Amino acid sequence: MQNVVSGSTERQFSFDVTFENPVTYGTNTAFTTGTILLRHDESVEFTNIPLGTGYTIIEADYSDLGYFSDHPDNTVSGTVGSTSDTLDVVLTVTFINARTRLPETPVGRLTLAKEVTGAGGSMTRQFSFDVTFTNPVTYGTDAAFTSGTILLRHDESIEFTNIPLGTGYTTKEADYSDLGYVSQHPNNTVSGTVGSTSDTTDVSLTVTFVNTHTPPPPPTVNDDNDDNDDNDGNDDNDGNDDNDGNDDNDGNDDNDSNDDNDNDNESGNESNDGNDGGTDNGNEGNDNDTPNPTPSPNPSPSPSPSPDPSPSPDPSPYPSPSPPPTDPTPPTTPDNGNDNDPAPQPPTLPNIPGGNDPSTPPTPTAPGNNLIQNGETWYEFDESGIPLGTWTWDDNDEIWVFDPIVPLAPFVPTEASLPQTGFANVTNCLAMMLGIAATIAVASFVLLRQETAKLVKVRRRK
Repeated sequence: MQNVVSGSTERQFSFDVTFENPVTYGTNTAFTTGTILLRHDESVEFTNIPLGTGYTIIEADYSDLGYFSDHPDNTVSGTVGSTSDTLDVVLTVTFINARTRLPETPVGRLTLAKEVTGAGGSMTRQFSFDVTFTNPVTYGTDAAFTSGTILLRHDESIEFTNIPLGTGYTTKEADYSDLGYVSQHPNNTVSGTVGSTSDTTDVSLTVTFVNTHTPPPPPTVNDDNDDNDDNDGNDDNDGNDDNDGNDDNDGNDDNDSNDDNDNDNESGNESNDGNDGGTDNGNEGNDNDTPNPTPSPNPSPSPSPSPDPSPSPDPSPYPSPSPPPTDPTPPTTPDNGNDNDPAPQPPTLPNIPGGNDPSTPPTPTAPGNNLIQNGETWYEFDESGIPLGTWTWDDNDEIWVFDPIVPLAPFVPTEASLPQTGFANVTNCLAMMLGIAATIAVASFVLLRQETAKLVKVRRRK
């Protein structure tokens, strides 16, 4: 079916098409009836028509605009071939609209286009636009469109036609700045007028929205408030406290090794034992020089404490054991008698974006690491088979996110999943499982040594 116009080349003409049997029109394989819009010299095809199928095509009446069809009543009816035909049948129906009277009224056309640029910008995300016209226009099969919401992806566009010249329009895109997309138009809005009522020819406009995507900054690996906090990892009163972690009177105190002086002090200062079971050793370094010391209430004992005639009810220079400390982080190595060594910090793995395509595996955190997929989650192992963490897809930021916390029950690969990981055979898989078991055993041993060291210190203080 073809349309030929002697007049405006921008105006769309409407046709109602009906078939007696289902036919193919575009992607619709069961088309029987519908409305088609055609400009001058445009055409459409209907295929897979059963021979003998009847059809009817009716063009809308445009005589008030000076257009007259070459077909009576603007209608064409007929049959596509016959059931007795042995060859394919091809028909062409052409509508010729001649403008024989009335001056042609020029119209406008507005094209709305979308583009996405920048690193990590999505080519498949739909962006929402609110479009408003001051007069009815044609959008698709809607010949009286005035306002509505349009969804466009990257490199997509739509057209509004039959726009009366002088019609105002406003297109406003939704705000996607929280996802890293920034429009080149102020307030994400474009307004204007399609031509002027004084124009004598058709007017075409194109409004393009370009969104530039800027990926969010990667997360901070070493947070001063977590890994290097003076009140956590290196707290003077916790990790390196002179009275605890590096106390000469605890780890290497001559008076602890030779309890004779401690026993004498305990007899001489028995009144202080009632206030604090471990007060005798609060200033153990001075036990041999001052038989009757009075502990200073200052939490940091002075090298030369002066007697206080009015001691506080709790003169212990040590932090109060009640309530218990809230820091659950134990030392990572057993006490070997050298309390001056700083407690090693547990290793932390960076949370590195692994890519912005959910259909491909993420990028491992280090070359040589292996990935194993379990459902929508990827597990990462080092070359020795030790689990490092998991990769999951973040729908909001559209990136792979690495979580260095290894699950208590890590995914164990099967033979079916081995080709995706780079493991050569089942032997490597068994080696990975043995590595996991060894890691758990070492961690349990370290925790047991730590608890034993704590009990020894408590007993020595008592």
